[in-house]
Amino acid sequence: MADLFSRILETSLNPDSFRLLLNWLNPDVEKADKTYLELRKKIIRYFQIQGCLEAEDCADMVFLRIGQKLASNTKIETQEPYAYARGVARLVLMEYWRGKEEKFESLDELLPNKHPSIDPKNSENEQDKELRQEAMLKCLASCLQQLPSESYEMFIQYHQETQRTKIDKRLILSQKLGIDITTLRNRVTRIRAKLERCINNCLNQE
Repeated sequence: MADLFSRILETSLNPDSFRLLLNWLNPDVEKADKTYLELRKKIIRYFQIQGCLEAEDCADMVFLRIGQKLASNTKIETQEPYAYARGVARLVLMEYWRGKEEKFESLDELLPNKHPSIDPKNSENEQDKELRQEAMLKCLASCLQQLPSESYEMFIQYHQETQRTKIDKRLILSQKLGIDITTLRNRVTRIRAKLERCINNCLNQE
């Protein structure tokens, strides 16, 4: 599967479909918000139990798909929103694992010199990895500081973790900036591409 984060960026979820999602959970706004947060925690937990390393992003994908279905005027009749959401989660999980399988070659298909083996320099390799990670963090900090203040704030707020859900936060951010969610995602994607180029240049100079 392609980069799941990129797929989420490309998925269209507007404020109307998010409101439809909340209304589907409960017509009462306050109860719907509470139900949504509780349901999202359960779906994240489901992915974590299944060994998914991108549990939060996969959970977001589940609600994106439900929101899109509701926005297409499809009526979802169920007495148990969690049971329905878990059914969607199973499909997302299948896509997740298919994507993982595509990224790795079978051990039988590897050349002999590429088969796993005990590395006598394992500790040295671990040290090199730590040094590279430190260099990447240093370059990231430097590249973030080079962004215009508006781009910096947008990028940080877009990825910032709080008790609110990612989808909810990003909708609020788009409304605050006076743009739709798709435009916001496109801008963040361009900023991320700029940061990646900056970090690569920085690492090459190290």
